[in-house]
Amino acid sequence: RVLLDELDRPHGLAIHGGWLYVAETGAVRRVRFDDVERVVTGSPEVVVGDIPSGGRHWTRTIDVGPDEKLYVSVGSSCNACIEDDPRRAAITRYDLDGKNEEIHATGLRNAVGFDWQPTTGALWATDNNRDLLGDDFPPGEFDELTSGGFYGWPFANGDRVPDPDFDEGYAREIAASIPPAYSFDAHTAPLGITFYDGSSFPERYHGAAFVALHGSWNRSRKIGYEVVAVHFSDDAPLREEPFLAGFLRDGDVGGRPVDVAVGPDGALYVSDDYADQVYRIAYGEVARPAVQPSAPAAVESKALAGLDAEELRRASASGSALWKEADCASCHGPNRSEGHRPLSGLQSRYTIDALMRFLAAPQPPMPLYPFDEEQRRNLSIYVLDQFS
Repeated sequence: RVLLDELDRPHGLAIHGGWLYVAETGAVRRVRFDDVERVVTGSPEVVVGDIPSGGRHWTRTIDVGPDEKLYVSVGSSCNACIEDDPRRAAITRYDLDGKNEEIHATGLRNAVGFDWQPTTGALWATDNNRDLLGDDFPPGEFDELTSGGFYGWPFANGDRVPDPDFDEGYAREIAASIPPAYSFDAHTAPLGITFYDGSSFPERYHGAAFVALHGSWNRSRKIGYEVVAVHFSDDAPLREEPFLAGFLRDGDVGGRPVDVAVGPDGALYVSDDYADQVYRIAYGEVARPAVQPSAPAAVESKALAGLDAEELRRASASGSALWKEADCASCHGPNRSEGHRPLSGLQSRYTIDALMRFLAAPQPPMPLYPFDEEQRRNLSIYVLDQFS
């Protein structure tokens, strides 16, 4: 059931005090929400309207903390750079009406997931470190955040290891950085996190943090693509164990976990943006018939079959100009940069509409370009024609 539409790349959600908060790429809105009838009333109002938008990391995660503050995570605009806006690569907090902005923690390249530990009230966040430093470095981070804490990016990776792009002149920043409390394997891409506060799972999961590992795109051998349980000892992360796996089989990907949430029934809910699924995992219930997650269905017919020659020529010419203007060949051409791949076989995987949807909300590391709908259509037709 659609509650709100015509939003600008919505990602983060929070329900609190009779409001539904929604994080778009450049703003946070809220609307009155009845969580019993599950309906919204009135028009959405802007709570925070000037969030730095777009860039390499364009999703925005939000939640309301135990201090009754609204927390907003904004990722970096780049792989490794010094940002102009201090709210980039940081978590910022506000009053629930968007007032009294305060930067809470910095040096977080892309903290897509965060949650508060029930036993201590401490704020924990996952963080995706930079790319193109090899298969096994730097690690993904699990950080305990403190007010005013600096967590390294872009000057340090992992446990204060100087970044090769910023290894001179930044000794003070590197020394002041806070190392991760726990490290995930490099490029596993830890995203969503939730502490298990339900009662239906076995006791060994009580207080554990479930973390969605989205999986690697920039590694010679794929890893990640699972949900892990991070177990704690004395309120500190000790070890992780696989919890939901099977998305990666012999190098073939069937799913990419994004977020995890504990329902009021004690079950764990997991979203998957590759297979377009939400999974429910429950203990103590009769199992339902298993449905194997699958990749989006292949396109059987030629994606451009419905276009006449003149429309194909006109759209391809415009798309070619956009391809050059955005310097797409730097990542997808024969002289592409390290870690990026050429395009091929697109017509077996995309229609024009499907590729337009991808361009409207691309997967990292592809940046979000400010194309309008006609431009996305023309660029889609061009690349489908060129890389069929």
